Amino acid sequence: MKRLAIPVGLVAEILSMTAVVFATEDRFTVIHITKNHRKTTDFPGECRATVTTETLPSKQGDQLTWLIRNGNAENIKDVCKVTDKSSVELRFQDFIFGTAAGKNIKAVQIMHNGNMVWAVQGIVDGGLAKGVYKYQVWHNGVAVGPDPEVEVDCASCGGGGGQ
Repeated sequence: MKRLAIPVGLVAEILSMTAVVFATEDRFTVIHITKNHRKTTDFPGECRATVTTETLPSKQGDQLTWLIRNGNAENIKDVCKVTDKSSVELRFQDFIFGTAAGKNIKAVQIMHNGNMVWAVQGIVDGGLAKGVYKYQVWHNGVAVGPDPEVEVDCASCGGGGGQ
């Protein structure tokens, strides 16, 4: 009986350690859709978008969520009057959520903290290589913001990074 108890205990210990390595997290950030006060040739639309987290840290398997907010969250002066949150999408240069999800991820309604909200969500593909992946926010079929990024396997987020 002692011979069986030691290997079983050893296997249980190894499994508990590997569970930590493969644990995933939900990671959140916010897209603020605001009035475009300074229209340029790059962003001529009525609205502009900024992402709260310029570089979103992640690991393979993490669920990433971009909550969509209209305005700057402080007052209503910057609210974009033509905001249709259902027309917000993130356009990635790579298939970070896998080929089935595609490169253009559209906003959907989700339950968040007991409320229905608009968001863009995806789960980082398990086979995605360590690196930085750029994307752009689009609204009503036009680009509305510069190119933030998702960093996969970063050292500060529990990935292997930092090499």
